[in-house]
Amino acid sequence: MMKKIFFIIVALVLMPRWGLAQENETAHKKTYPALSYKQPNDSLYRFRWQQCIAPAVVVGMTAIQSTSWMRDINKSVKNEVQSINFKNPSDDYLQYAPMAVGLALDAVGVYGHHHILDKTIILATAALLEVAIVNGMKYSIGTLRPDGSTHNSFPSGHTATVFMGAEFLRKEYGDQSVWYTIGGYSVATFTAYMRVQNNRHWLADVVAGAGVGIFSTQVAYWVYPYLRKAIFPKQTSSAYAATLMPYYTGQQSGVGLVIVF
Repeated sequence: MMKKIFFIIVALVLMPRWGLAQENETAHKKTYPALSYKQPNDSLYRFRWQQCIAPAVVVGMTAIQSTSWMRDINKSVKNEVQSINFKNPSDDYLQYAPMAVGLALDAVGVYGHHHILDKTIILATAALLEVAIVNGMKYSIGTLRPDGSTHNSFPSGHTATVFMGAEFLRKEYGDQSVWYTIGGYSVATFTAYMRVQNNRHWLADVVAGAGVGIFSTQVAYWVYPYLRKAIFPKQTSSAYAATLMPYYTGQQSGVGLVIVF
């Protein structure tokens, strides 16, 4: 039921703009300047010291997550959060929401700093890094989940995924409106809360997961100009038309994407 509701909502939000796109295909086209590793001064790709905060949080939480006082904090937060009877599986779907919005906005005529092909490359890079870091830590540290099911609690993969998407949404659209940033990070924070509420993660898990997700997106933007030059060495500009359509069959769900460039 939750899957069905999620995709119905997405379809209702996007459907009016798809109808307009059929009348005027150029509404989905935009020319973007070529990017190159020789342009490191662009603010999207430039390293700043503030970007060290996310990996520092991960390292810090990794160092203290097994200490007795951190375990006490974890248990205290768990008891406080779960005193509110509000368990539901929304976190399983919300973890992808910021990423989905960041890609879908192009299809409805709201453009970020990159077209959808480049955004896909950036997200794929971030996702590969995030999965590698999360799984590497999960199975090397071996923290028992609060529900006692498995020893792969630290860090939270759901939280890493949703914060990766929230940071992506901020970088692409945050300078157009602060509400993109607020919306993305609000969804991410709620998802992290629900991981604790649903007894799947400790506080330390979701804090570290948030750091991994944000850091993964930051790295993806740092390396993107190099990747783009390697993948499209002769391309100087690009125009595209894109159609994005969520689907739900009753048993399977997903998002269909068609790109013409």
